[in-house]
Amino acid sequence: MFEEGIQVIRLLTTRERSDFSGRFYQLPNAACNPKPVQPRPRIWVGGNREKRTLRIAARHADGWNTPYTSPAEVGRLSGVLDCWCEAEGRDPSAIERNVNLSFHMAANTASLPRVEEQFRATWGPAAGEMRGRGVIIGLPHQAIDLIARYGEAGAARVNIAVRLPVD
Repeated sequence: MFEEGIQVIRLLTTRERSDFSGRFYQLPNAACNPKPVQPRPRIWVGGNREKRTLRIAARHADGWNTPYTSPAEVGRLSGVLDCWCEAEGRDPSAIERNVNLSFHMAANTASLPRVEEQFRATWGPAAGEMRGRGVIIGLPHQAIDLIARYGEAGAARVNIAVRLPVD
C-alpha cells in the first residue's frame, strides 16, 4: 500500500490526468488540482527496514530519512540503499540522505544534570539504548562533533526533535 501510495502521489502531482491500477489504489483518469507550485514535488521515504523500505526509497524517493540511528548505522544503511539503487538501475547520488535525532544539548556544564534528567524522562527505560543511537546530548562542542560524524557517514542534513524544556 505504501509503495503504491507513493506512485499515486507522484502521478497525481505531475500529470494532468492519471491512470493507475494497483492492488490498493485505482485511478481511472484521475485529476488532482490545483497542482503543486514546483514541477515535481520531492518525495521522501523514512525508515530503516533494509529489504522493503530502502528498496522502495531506491525505486521512488528523492530523499531518505532515517530516525534515531547512530552515525555508523547511517553509513551502513546508506550502503544498503546504494545497493538497492544499483539493483533498480538508479544513481545513488539522486537520493538525499537525512537523519532524525533527539536533541538534549546543555548550554553549559552547570546545565548537564538537568539535561540528563530530561533525557531520561523523555526516553524512560529506552534511554540507555537511545544513548548509543540518534541522540545529541551534552555540550555544544559535543553536538558539533557528533553532527560532523553524521555528515561523514553520508547524511546531508540532520533533523532535530527538540523537547521541552529548552535551555
